[in-house]
Amino acid sequence: MGILDRFLARKKRPTIEAEPDIDIAALLEAAKAGDAAAQFEVGSAYHNGYGVPQSYAEAFKWFKLAADGGDVRARFNVGFMYVNGIGTQQSYERGIIHYQKAAEAGDAAAQFNLGSLYREGRGVPKSYERAASLYLMAAAQDSVPALFNLGLMYYNGHGVPRSPEAAIRMYQKASDLGHANAQYNLGMMYLEGECVEQSYEVAAKYFQMAAEQGHIDANVNMGVMYDQGLGIASSPKDAEACFLLASDAGDAVAQFNPAYDTYCR
Repeated sequence: MGILDRFLARKKRPTIEAEPDIDIAALLEAAKAGDAAAQFEVGSAYHNGYGVPQSYAEAFKWFKLAADGGDVRARFNVGFMYVNGIGTQQSYERGIIHYQKAAEAGDAAAQFNLGSLYREGRGVPKSYERAASLYLMAAAQDSVPALFNLGLMYYNGHGVPRSPEAAIRMYQKASDLGHANAQYNLGMMYLEGECVEQSYEVAAKYFQMAAEQGHIDANVNMGVMYDQGLGIASSPKDAEACFLLASDAGDAVAQFNPAYDTYCR
C-alpha cells in the first residue's frame, strides 16, 4: 500500500486550559439546594480540579444528581463516565441508558457517541443502520465527527446505500468546519479523481489544510507533491520540510524519504 493510499487518524495535540474564575462555595450551596445547573458546574469543577481537589468520583456524583434533575449536559457526562468507567464502575448498560435519554433530548454528542457504540458493537448489538441513523441526527446539528463518520459510512456502504457522492458531501461539510481527516480524504478523492474531476491542484489544497493541523499522512503527501511538482510548484526544500514534520511525528515512510531523496540526488 503506497503512502498516497492510507487513511490514518491525525495525531491530537494536547491543549492547556486556564482555570476559570468560579465561586465554588456559592455553587456548592446552590447545588446542595437541588439546583441542577449548579450541580453540573460543581461536577465540572471536581472533574477538572477547579477550586476543589480533582476527583472523578465526586464529579460523577454531582453529574448524576444534575442528570436526575434534568440537565442534559450532565446526562451525557454520566453516560460517558459509565461507558468508560471513570469515577464509577464501568457499565455499558447504564451508560447507554443515559446516552439514549440525552440523545432523545437532542444532545448531538450523545447521538454521536451512541451511534459509535452501535457502529462498533460495544455494549449493544452491532448495527450500522442504527449508527447511521444516530449520526444523521447529530450531523443535522453540524456535529463534525458525525459528518466525517457519515462520510466513511456512505463511502463504504455501511448502514446506508454506498454513495461516494454523498461521502464527498459529508466530507465537504466536515472539512469546512475544520476536520483534518475529512480534508485529507477529500484530497485523496481529488488526487484519484474518484467521483470528482481529478485535480492535483485541489488535492494539494486539501492536503495542505490537513497538514497545517498536524495530519501526518497529509504532510507526507505534500512532501511527495512538492517533490514531484504535482499540483504545486516543485520545491525540494518544501518537500524536505514536509517529510521532516511527518518524520518528527513518527511516520516511518516519511523517515525513509529524506534519506532516499538525499542519496539519489
